[in-house]
Amino acid sequence: MVRISSIIFTAVFSVIFVVSAFAVEDVPQSFTLDGRLYNSATPTSPLLDSGTFRIQILNPDQTCILYEESQTFNTITSDGYFNLRIGGITGAVKRDTADRNNSLATVFSNTSAVAIPGKLASDLVTNCSYTGASGHVRRVRVIVTGSDLVARALSPDMILDSVPNAVDAETAESLQGLTRNQVLVLGAGSLSQANVENIFSAINYPILTGLLGGTSPNHVQTDANGASLPDFAWNPVAPVAGQIWYDTATNTIKYKDNTVVIKTVGVSGGAVTSITAGAGLTGGTITSTGTIALDTVGTAGTFTKVTTDAYGRLSSGTSLVEADIPILSTAGKVSGSAINTGTIAGNTVISTTGAIGTSSSVSARTFDA
Repeated sequence: MVRISSIIFTAVFSVIFVVSAFAVEDVPQSFTLDGRLYNSATPTSPLLDSGTFRIQILNPDQTCILYEESQTFNTITSDGYFNLRIGGITGAVKRDTADRNNSLATVFSNTSAVAIPGKLASDLVTNCSYTGASGHVRRVRVIVTGSDLVARALSPDMILDSVPNAVDAETAESLQGLTRNQVLVLGAGSLSQANVENIFSAINYPILTGLLGGTSPNHVQTDANGASLPDFAWNPVAPVAGQIWYDTATNTIKYKDNTVVIKTVGVSGGAVTSITAGAGLTGGTITSTGTIALDTVGTAGTFTKVTTDAYGRLSSGTSLVEADIPILSTAGKVSGSAINTGTIAGNTVISTTGAIGTSSSVSARTFDA
């Protein structure tokens, strides 16, 4: 029969991480259980046998099994000594029937928001759950089945600290209950220590909060009703070209141009405050009062022939010359007494149904037949 002595048997627990054997995203945890088995028939004689260890991790009250696995052992050649690594990834073959497939990070979690599922220790079948709390420990129960096929639980259940210490802090599964995806890690892209310190520096942090709060001159907030300009009861100390704001003291919208001038866009219900004369007009830029007039483009006078510019204004003029009059060849264009002097020359034939009247003589010429 197997016998365990609390004086001779020692159980050493430590958390060991074997990152190379698993994916980085699922850093495994395990602890080492070692000791020596003795035969109760001869208490000073080591137990030389082979069989199975069933290891259970229970809640502090030892009522709910949070983890269970089985491993074979053989102490025939080890003079009773054994060494077991307890723990495995979820779904590992060595997990036993009462196991609820919890990771060891979950098993040892003392975060009050986490309810850890388990099986009742009384029947190994009924589901149960346990919620950790600060300072809670876990109990380790070891059940040994030797070659005689009799299962014997080593007594008492051993205490295991609720949160074992990691050998390497960089591979710890959680940070005060926070998992890897809940922790901001510096060094990813632009998320460096230098950039973070720059954003939250004494100069930039007020700018950031101003942008978030809508009080920064660089902030433009939009919604269904339009865009909101930053508002001030005075002109900003050193605005740059292109910046715009609402002056609450004068109820005006102002902006900075590319000169030293701060200009006003307008006032609700107000009038145009500045006009610049365009091409063909005189008056320049009028900001208060002034006159806009037509620009001079030609010389005043009376003309029979005129020239206009692209806007239809008379730009110059001259008198008609003979070359400006076209040849009249259409009947009826000259009639009545329009011709009252001169000689009709050429070979023109006068054909008329009326009488030819004259105060002078009419001469005729003889033509050869």
